[in-house]
Amino acid sequence: MNNEGSAAARCERVFRAQACVHSFKSIRNSDIFAGRMPSATTVAAALSFAVVSAQWFLPKTNSTAVVRQALGYEKIHVAGHSAGGSSVFTQARYFPAAVKSVIAEAPWPTWTRNRWPLDEYYASRTAYAQLLSPYVGQVLNGHEFSLLDIDRAQKVLDKKPYTFKWNGKTAQFDGAALMHRLYVDFPDDPKPLAAFLAAIANGDRSGLKAFVGEPKEAVIEQGDFPWGLHLASVCGDIGEAKLTKYEALALVKAEPGLLGFESILACPWWSTIGDVPVEHSRPPSLDIPVLVITGEYDTCCGRRIVDEIRPVSPVVQAVDLPGRGHGVMGDCRNEAVRQFLDNPTAPVDVSCLSEE
Repeated sequence: MNNEGSAAARCERVFRAQACVHSFKSIRNSDIFAGRMPSATTVAAALSFAVVSAQWFLPKTNSTAVVRQALGYEKIHVAGHSAGGSSVFTQARYFPAAVKSVIAEAPWPTWTRNRWPLDEYYASRTAYAQLLSPYVGQVLNGHEFSLLDIDRAQKVLDKKPYTFKWNGKTAQFDGAALMHRLYVDFPDDPKPLAAFLAAIANGDRSGLKAFVGEPKEAVIEQGDFPWGLHLASVCGDIGEAKLTKYEALALVKAEPGLLGFESILACPWWSTIGDVPVEHSRPPSLDIPVLVITGEYDTCCGRRIVDEIRPVSPVVQAVDLPGRGHGVMGDCRNEAVRQFLDNPTAPVDVSCLSEE
């Protein structure tokens, strides 16, 4: 086996290791857009990741072409979740002849990803406020809730973080950690969150330990998330629109909560600038059906993203799943996908939403 194949095999064994990105560094966006493909061995190894976690590799290798051609399909339906919801639009944009339709679940499109981070941060905070607004004025666990309590709780924890022991070291949960928790794990039942925020805003820290959880739940170990793959995809897609180090530091100084928001702030320190066309940061123009599936409590990639996607195609359907967050799996989602695949141009029957 050649060196490239050995590197690919090594990545295959340690799928979630950051080293995989460096082993695949020979796969450049410029090669893909110029029509040049990596070796079959490398594509086959990348494909093994794409099957498990499409969002990291589809836009970089077009490995779906290998599967499609091997199975004898001229066109396929493409589906992706989160950052993978961006990958499917990348596929449809650059390889339109091979795509029948797009299914984007909780998508994070490149043309919203490349905006000024502060704009997206406050857009998400607006979503928090909308979801918590039914509890305004209610007395919860002895404290009356106000939407201002979101900001007040953040400032209280920034001034005096909650500290705990983890792996023999002192860790802390501050305002940025609170913003991160709301962003990635907004609860299906927001009422206890409203009660917690009201308590913290009023100086009552008694619920902090329960909210943060046990140390093993509160801290994500480095190996639990493929950060190398994530940054390779996200920072590579940004291209020349990437922030400078000065801009990133200035943004965090102005709004510390950004540290708990998106990894885009790390892109200035990422070694590779994505070699992508200018239009990659703009919405694509497609003539195929699109199904967008979102979760009611997804503050990242929920209903507001649908408005960003509607202009992409003349046939865009949207299904918003009640009581779901960033993870949209479930019976109603499965039924919507089944109907769409059967007939992508026909309206999806969402009567199952009342049963969710």
